[in-house]
Amino acid sequence: MNNICGLVTLVGSSNVGKSTLLNRILGHKISITSRHRLTTRKQIIGIKTTGTIQTIYLDTPGVIKKDYKKNNQIWINAIKIADCVIFVIDRMSWNIEEQLLFQHIKKINISIIIVINKIDWIKNKQSLLPWFKTLYEKIKCSEIIPISAKLGIGIKELESLIISHLPNNNHCFPAYQKTDQNKSFLIAELIREKIINKLHSEIPYFINVKLEKIINTLKILHIYALIIVKRNSQKNIILGIIKKICIESRVAIEKIFNKKIMLKVWVKVK
Repeated sequence: MNNICGLVTLVGSSNVGKSTLLNRILGHKISITSRHRLTTRKQIIGIKTTGTIQTIYLDTPGVIKKDYKKNNQIWINAIKIADCVIFVIDRMSWNIEEQLLFQHIKKINISIIIVINKIDWIKNKQSLLPWFKTLYEKIKCSEIIPISAKLGIGIKELESLIISHLPNNNHCFPAYQKTDQNKSFLIAELIREKIINKLHSEIPYFINVKLEKIINTLKILHIYALIIVKRNSQKNIILGIIKKICIESRVAIEKIFNKKIMLKVWVKVK
């Protein structure tokens, strides 16, 4: 039997649930999620291997109109190298961001699957039928699938559809590998996720997390992390919630690595 291996790029406007969808497909967390915009800041690679089938997913930062020209190169490059594009939209929303994305994608000869996410939020499911018709007429795309990434609704059907677009190819990664990101990156992102979810939406998300040191003993993983902000006012805000950030981060990291975590965090203005 031939091996199947292909690259799938997830695109969409900010906060439509791309990272939640990726984590759901993979069955574990590799991309942080938040109710706030601009959570994902770089391209994240997730890998799922089942028997002879290997699917490589690229989770891209959300597109918003004001940053379209500045930050579009990441998802443009990711689309160019993909075998299939998963275009995620939030329920029955089609705004300027979606239009900008679709206008670019349709110029490239590539398979597109429109994913209508968060259908668990739609009380009247019958309203989806006229919305399907509107989308068909708008974008002339025959592959539209409703899902709930949060609840796992429609995920198996979506994966089957994705696999149908992947080429016969040798696998690019070992079967055990789940992501291209290293341990330090994943831990730093988990801490950053907890910070974002504790902050108000008006706080800028240029806050960074840097791991100073990781000591892995037989029973405990010791982590020393530095939260980097740009202003003293931001430092004071972080210090006010530092205890909650540490507790929630430790719990999240323990779930990922299945090991007791000792976490020490500092905040620095830079």
